[in-house]
Amino acid sequence: MQFILSILLVMLTACSGGNSKNVVEDKVPAANNLREMTDEDKFIYDEPFRSAMLKSCLSTQTFKRRTMLGKWYTLKNCNIRFNDINIQNLDIAIHKDDEGRVNGLEFMIYPSTDYGLFLQERQLEHAVSKISNTCSRYYWNTLPIFTLVEESLCDYLRYDHL
Repeated sequence: MQFILSILLVMLTACSGGNSKNVVEDKVPAANNLREMTDEDKFIYDEPFRSAMLKSCLSTQTFKRRTMLGKWYTLKNCNIRFNDINIQNLDIAIHKDDEGRVNGLEFMIYPSTDYGLFLQERQLEHAVSKISNTCSRYYWNTLPIFTLVEESLCDYLRYDHL
């Protein structure tokens, strides 16, 4: 009996060891070629791209609120650029998971601005759209808030759990 338990223990250890993957690898989109990614994808998945954008912010990140998946932080007076459209003096919020990895972005952008017009052409208001390797929503309730998350958080965005 003890021999059978030993064999089962060895088999369980071998099976569980073979299935362990690096969590960061699972979060990187299948299209790993950065040239094929949208700027929104790059913000979520490309750390150097995101860091360069966030360096433009005039304030350090401050805690905004906790979610079941991490925390939102606010940064003030950021100058960011998506799809060759400059967005200046913008207050943004970034979502970090419990390991400290950025997996979401949120900011208010008026529909009459260049980026607001771009968003209106690309997706329906209030709807969660999957574009490339991210999901986004433009408008939350009556506010023109743009929210962008990594692909694994699409359902959380859809059901307002972020």
